[in-house]
Amino acid sequence: MEGLTLIDARAAIRAETGGVERWARELAVRLPRLRPSGYVVAEPHPVFAHRLGQPWEQCVLPLRASRMDASAILCPANLAPVASKRTVVVIHDAAPLRYPGDFSSAYTAWQRFLLPRLVRNALAVITPSEFSRRELIDLLNADPGRVHVVAPGVPDELFAREGSSPQEAQSELASQHGITGPYVLTVASKVKRKNLGALRWWLSEVDGLSFQLVLTLVE
Repeated sequence: MEGLTLIDARAAIRAETGGVERWARELAVRLPRLRPSGYVVAEPHPVFAHRLGQPWEQCVLPLRASRMDASAILCPANLAPVASKRTVVVIHDAAPLRYPGDFSSAYTAWQRFLLPRLVRNALAVITPSEFSRRELIDLLNADPGRVHVVAPGVPDELFAREGSSPQEAQSELASQHGITGPYVLTVASKVKRKNLGALRWWLSEVDGLSFQLVLTLVE
């Protein structure tokens, strides 16, 4: 990505930590470290972290990008300035369109209005999996050539403990939870669309392999 990129940090300043917020915080911190002259973080006042931040994101953010002559606006939390032609938007999934009953009618209507326009106008769309990429192409008629999969990662410092390496701390944490060897970790909330029942089928398919399935449920 050439030139200056403005990072939308509206989700990064939220008090709660979900998957979207984690992405936003990590990108807002790590990208400027990688190239300080290439990234600027745009943080609104905390009152605009949620619904009240829609006007800030749609109006103030692209105006600031224009004044800075930014070549791109990186929006890591599903939404972006709909009229801007310089956005790179991370759309994590198409859940409000595929499972509208899990969300309020107002939220679903807003997503139905906004998402098709976002993917049509964006410089690029980033999504974390091939499954989500197929969903965006199917449900939003997104251009396959502009939808890119970038899988999330886990930083070593997440397991950092004073006096021990990240690897040692990770092993200690696993031992505390009864994990004694290689494992596959699933983190999900208890909602139907997460399809946790598929784990039973998956376990039957991999029966005999020497690793554990670790399921973490988020309330």
